[in-house]
Amino acid sequence: MKNEQRKNRDIANAIDQWGRKNSLLIDSRIYFNGKAYDYNSDGNKNVIEDILAEDYLEYADNDLVCMSFEGPLYAVLNENWCNSVYGELDMELTTILDGFGMYYELGNGWNLTIYPV
Repeated sequence: MKNEQRKNRDIANAIDQWGRKNSLLIDSRIYFNGKAYDYNSDGNKNVIEDILAEDYLEYADNDLVCMSFEGPLYAVLNENWCNSVYGELDMELTTILDGFGMYYELGNGWNLTIYPV
């Protein structure tokens, strides 16, 4: 496994841990390394192999970690400026990504891509 793929996997796993701890990953996907962590409406995770973010997201980059989301994660990432709990959760995600030298940008309100700083 290449260093970039290892880093992508580590980022996806860190987001998985954070999101599951905070019950945020309902109806969400984390795309990385040609696969996706897919969370259903109960928050249960399934791994989809051989899937590309660019096939589903307009602003995706298959070489980076990308996400699509509804529900609680959507609220955190879109309402963080007006809700202190969401703001704290957004800062936690930002801190996690900072640790990898990365940051996120929303493509639309329901998806994002994680870029190097």
